[in-house]
Amino acid sequence: MLYYYYMYVMGRIRKKYFNQIPEDSGQYLKSRRAFTFDGITALTILSMTLNSYLSGFLQFIGVSASFNGIISAIPTLAAFSQPFGAAFGQRFKKKKLLVSIGAITHRTMLTLMFVVPFVVHNITLKITLVVILFFGAHFIGSFISPAATNWIISLTPQRLRGRYFSIRELYCVVISAVVCLGAGYMLDVFKADSKQEIGYLWYAVILGVLTIVNFISLTTVMEPESVEEPTNDITLIQSFLLPFKEKLFRPIIIMNIIWNLGIQVAVPYWGLYMVSDLAIPYATISIIGIICGVVKAFSVRWWGKVADRKSWALVCKVAISIIAITHFANLFLVKSNASWLFPISAIIANIGWSVIGIAFVNIQYDFAPVKGRTMYVGVNAAVTGIIGFFGVFIGAFIMEVVAKHNLAIFGLPIRGQQILMLISGTLLFTCAVYIHFVIQKNKKIINKTEGIAV
Repeated sequence: MLYYYYMYVMGRIRKKYFNQIPEDSGQYLKSRRAFTFDGITALTILSMTLNSYLSGFLQFIGVSASFNGIISAIPTLAAFSQPFGAAFGQRFKKKKLLVSIGAITHRTMLTLMFVVPFVVHNITLKITLVVILFFGAHFIGSFISPAATNWIISLTPQRLRGRYFSIRELYCVVISAVVCLGAGYMLDVFKADSKQEIGYLWYAVILGVLTIVNFISLTTVMEPESVEEPTNDITLIQSFLLPFKEKLFRPIIIMNIIWNLGIQVAVPYWGLYMVSDLAIPYATISIIGIICGVVKAFSVRWWGKVADRKSWALVCKVAISIIAITHFANLFLVKSNASWLFPISAIIANIGWSVIGIAFVNIQYDFAPVKGRTMYVGVNAAVTGIIGFFGVFIGAFIMEVVAKHNLAIFGLPIRGQQILMLISGTLLFTCAVYIHFVIQKNKKIINKTEGIAV
């Protein structure tokens, strides 16, 4: 009896994860829609476990300001697992099972993070467990990222990617913003009643439900036969060096390095600045998030059309320029003007942020050769992520120096985060200039077979 039950289960797994191949345009469309549901739940989980929500949680369990920023930047450091995930993924003809198991593990670990304060009371042990879960989750997430990205790219024809990714991003940002608003309001209520541990326990319940929905959505996506040419004929070291030898892809790596340094030197510390120094309530942050979600919903569709007509390089350049301008504006953001400058800066920044994620994904695939493509993307993420992580320590050093010397301009006290935003804006503007003079001059690689029923 057990043998037949075992064979039945194995047959279902084989059918679900190895034999579901889209055979017509309808099945491709159905799979892309399922990937949209996956994106909605995945982005919501990430939004609830990063930025101001993460900073507030870390502050609650006793993490210092500088260490708070370092922990917040762990996802960037964890990107070093991507090339290993890309190399491991090439061993399998079908990657759906690998991605599905990795995804549910990633989401579950992020959920358990918020249960820790409820069951562990020793501060050192509490922080240690949270860091282990947070790092482990993003290590696994980065490990499966090349295979997952290649999977969704293989379902989408190059001519439709701008439209599809913009629509997908629209649903993702709006729904995640609404959920974050509700979750943020709930945390504010429990915080006012001095019951934050209970609040974070309910927060974990919400994350758990999203994790289950995410897993169900992901398992319904079909996986077409990959057109990528594996690099099994060369060693791991040789595979790692391929992106650096490819003339068209080297500028993509440099672009990502400048971008990551610009973001990681300041953004990990900004969430704590909003919650602690500016004393902005979670509910207010969530309401601004809703407004930003609406702005993203309108702007991301436009970005997608521009990308289809022009190029992802152009979209990337303009979006980064917009974010750079808002970072310069944040230099002047203080408690007295936060009520009006913070919303304006956030809304304008989100016009750029609405497309940054999908722009960086597509611009990599525009210039990566078909052979070893996931390795190119994985190595790029690892190298730029590790270098970008050094920006976090630069930021921490500047934060400590500013705190010790009590700097002021025209009699107004200057916080470390404001100086970091100035440095960040300068680096991001440099990145936009680099894209204009280098990336846009190169000719992208055209692939006419992906996302097409055969």
